[in-house]
Formats: sequence, C-alpha cells, structure tokens
Amino acid sequence: MALLVVNPTSRAGVDILGEMQAADVLGDTWANTGTEFVIVQAGPYGPVVVTLDITRTVDGQPVTDRTVNIPTGDMMAIGPFSTADYGTLSKVTYDDESDVSIGLFKVGT
Repeated sequence: MALLVVNPTSRAGVDILGEMQAADVLGDTWANTGTEFVIVQAGPYGPVVVTLDITRTVDGQPVTDRTVNIPTGDMMAIGPFSTADYGTLSKVTYDDESDVSIGLFKVGT
C-alpha cells in the first residue's frame, strides 16, 4: 500500500499529469485533513471502479464504502473527504489497478 504525497494547487497552476503515479495493487492511503482530493485516471484498456473506505458507523453499524466508476481513458477528481466520514488516514482501492494513475491534491499550500 502506497502513501500518497499531497500536491498543493496554486494560481500559477500545477502539472497534474506530472504529479500522477501508478495505483498500488493493495491500494493507496493519505493523511487526510478534509481538504484533499484525488484525481484518478483509468487506463486505455478498461474502466476502473475505485472504492473509498468510509470509517464512520451509524448506530454501531458500518456505512457502505463509497464507489466511483471511471470510464476507460477518463480522469475524475474526487473529494474532498471529511475526516468524520473518511478518517484521518484515508484509503482508496481499485477493482483493477492496471494502467490506473492517481494523484493527491489540495487547494492552496
């Protein structure tokens, strides 16, 4: 499992593709402050379903994790993630990490 490093955005711009990395086979994690978002790009050979772990419970029952379907070749920004729902160490996994890229970003420094 890889720990993602946050990339701040700015008015000067950020090289999104340059900050992307290959998705880890076991999933990726990050230190969540509630201001981050991930950008996930599916490869050219098929779609990907990303699953974001929700750590919250309601009446002692776990809440269903959040899934996002990304079509073949598409890129999606997902987030931000509240610490109450996603915890302070957030996790994303993939149904197939082949040819999937991910980057972690936040607004500002």
